[in-house]
Amino acid sequence: MKGCISFILSLLVLITLCLANTETILFKIPYYYNIKPHALPYTNPSTNHSIININDTHSLINDYPIRSISSLNIDENLIISIDDYNSGESFERTLLVKVNNYEDHSFESNDFINVKLCWPATYPFDFHLNHLFLKPIDLVGEGDTFSKEDNDNENYFDIYLEVKYKFSGYTFNPSSHSSNQQLQFQLYINKLANKLIPIPNELYGFLTYFIDLLIFMYIILPYIYETIFEDSVTLT
Repeated sequence: MKGCISFILSLLVLITLCLANTETILFKIPYYYNIKPHALPYTNPSTNHSIININDTHSLINDYPIRSISSLNIDENLIISIDDYNSGESFERTLLVKVNNYEDHSFESNDFINVKLCWPATYPFDFHLNHLFLKPIDLVGEGDTFSKEDNDNENYFDIYLEVKYKFSGYTFNPSSHSSNQQLQFQLYINKLANKLIPIPNELYGFLTYFIDLLIFMYIILPYIYETIFEDSVTLT
């Protein structure tokens, strides 16, 4: 019986580990960073996020949601889908995701930004996360991707998340590679609530419950202690 329980627990642990891979980074908005104005709100796309091809190796998403502790439960599209990946390619691709200060209050100086990328463990891909400060003029895309106003404005640097990905699978039959393979992953960009201690927003619910439990135990334990010892004195 003990062996059966141990096997079930081990299986559950393995299933949990195989559900997804995660890459996480944390960075801070510099104190002297000149935040670029962005008065418009974020608009959740009805389908996939619009991906702009800059060249053969780089692509760009200009709009992506930034969540805060007050917007964790808002239903937003956090899945990025790349439908034309060639698994036979040997080089690394890069997706740049622009971090906009929506309505000019998504973040401010000294805020912590926590970024988490998740993908199924069954996907044979390697991912690497980083953040960059770039001017729009540094990115030259196909067609009229960037406005003249952006290119002429030299006072601002935009914040970009750099998602590098590469197919890492191996096969003895090269013809099995697909030139139109779909790749999907989830990307979470969260502004943390505390500027001093970078506590993930997802933990605040647990911390509230844990603190309430400690307060309750602090109040109730003296009564339990007193009751136990009064009963012991009565019995003697």
